[in-house]
Amino acid sequence: MKAHHNCSPGAVPPLRKTPAGRHNCYNSNVVRDLAPLLGLVRDHFLLIAGFCGVGLVFLGWALIEAFKSNQHGDEILRLRQRLYELERDSSAGESRNPDPIVLSRRWANSGSALTSTDGGCLLIIERVVAAQRLAVFTIRVDGLPVYQSHAIRCGETLELPGRSGTYLLRLWEVDGIQVGLSVALRIGLENRAVLTGD
Repeated sequence: MKAHHNCSPGAVPPLRKTPAGRHNCYNSNVVRDLAPLLGLVRDHFLLIAGFCGVGLVFLGWALIEAFKSNQHGDEILRLRQRLYELERDSSAGESRNPDPIVLSRRWANSGSALTSTDGGCLLIIERVVAAQRLAVFTIRVDGLPVYQSHAIRCGETLELPGRSGTYLLRLWEVDGIQVGLSVALRIGLENRAVLTGD
């Protein structure tokens, strides 16, 4: 009498290879366990395909946004590098200037007055015209009026002769009602002799 394999769910399949032509209980159990899942996929194929399509669209959108963000990050990095180079060049230009600074680079509002550290140069900022990148000054040197309502544009340097030397008013920036400026003092040979007593 031939022995038959028990294919009930609780039966343990034989460990040896299944002879050709005999029923494999293990494979049968796997197919029977997957049958409900395969039926679910078949019955709801359109719904599952829709979810997969939405997922692929969302993934594509996320990849595009990540690529855009990476491009924006690179652009911001380039702009910061350019700003750093400009500031470095500006600082290097000031450091190469042999003329002593009598009014360090600073921001000043329209309507304010500034005096150089040696007291020889008085600047009154009458108004700031941001659209034209200029400011209008009234300037006194050694107590005497030198300019009245004189316009200076960004990047320009105005020379103001005085007893101690020539004051160099530099207009760096204009922003709203503010200006960035500095004043240096160029001391000539005749002025150096007076100041040093030589």
